[in-house]
Amino acid sequence: MRRRELSLLLTRGHDQFHAEKDELLTTGLRCSSYIQTDDTGTRHKGQNGYCTIINNESFAWFASTGSKSRENFLSLLHRPWRTYTLTENAIAYLEGRKYPEKWLRVLRPYLGVTFLDHDAWQACMKEQGLTGEKRCRQASEALIYASLIEHGAGHLTTFSDGARQFDVFKHSQCWIHAERGLAKIHPVNDQQAMAQKWCRTWFWAIYDDLKAFKSEPDEEKAQKVLQGFHALIQTKTCCEALQDALSGLALIEEELLLVLKDPGLPLHNNLSESQIREYVKRRKVSGGTRSDAGRQCRDTFASLKKTCRLYGLSFWNYLTDRLTGDGLFPRLSGLIESACRSVPCGLSSSY
Repeated sequence: MRRRELSLLLTRGHDQFHAEKDELLTTGLRCSSYIQTDDTGTRHKGQNGYCTIINNESFAWFASTGSKSRENFLSLLHRPWRTYTLTENAIAYLEGRKYPEKWLRVLRPYLGVTFLDHDAWQACMKEQGLTGEKRCRQASEALIYASLIEHGAGHLTTFSDGARQFDVFKHSQCWIHAERGLAKIHPVNDQQAMAQKWCRTWFWAIYDDLKAFKSEPDEEKAQKVLQGFHALIQTKTCCEALQDALSGLALIEEELLLVLKDPGLPLHNNLSESQIREYVKRRKVSGGTRSDAGRQCRDTFASLKKTCRLYGLSFWNYLTDRLTGDGLFPRLSGLIESACRSVPCGLSSSY
């Protein structure tokens, strides 16, 4: 078989698979209380880009883009919806990021206005003179954020390694990544080395207490975790770098301890990192995709395969069923709805 024929076989005529991949995200967001996310570098048409994974215990969904901004992440969550509506939630989002009042006055008359797509919204901003890159990006973030709330995604908690582009809705952070600030310090004497070791040991002791809380939540265990964490971040040490690292933990206290309010949240982001590792391997072997259809198919079939494997199902049997039209293999969106009734990420109020 010629290379071109093989390429066409792999990348053309797969609309049914792309549609089922889109169902993974919409169903996963609707039925889940939280999502985990991560990204990694990828190559497309000889240019550097990024692949983002959105997942939890019930589904895995990949998308490759040229950006890793917060606007990009919100746009991924916003699929397949296209309309943007300027609501009070959008204004509140901008006010929370200290958006200039002169531009808020320009936007407020458009409250309740629905823009059919991103291009229509961009044309409105251009007409009003809102052309600065940063301000345009923040305004677009606000409308996408508000639109997601209108579509029922406002209940979500996003769980990540702490990258700020994922800080939307409620945000929870990985404890393993948070500890790296303590681990990367290079002590210059024995006293500093002892202080670093002591702080890291204390950190992991709190982590163990948190795992005990997750297994059997109660107020006494929650207070033990809270008091231990506060005592750690208020500790005075002889090492300036270590003190800065403890201050860094204090800044993300709410995100690290959100699990005390929602014990179902994970403590680490290992699931996302293990799922996205396939893209790292492919980048090393093949270098990247060369066509838009190839990139779309790579994301689609990776999403479908990883989701099948979450349920212990054969991806080969899935492909065979869909291509032959037997209809014996269950719809993956149906599996997600069923799973979310019992897994920690599930949102029981969806049913």
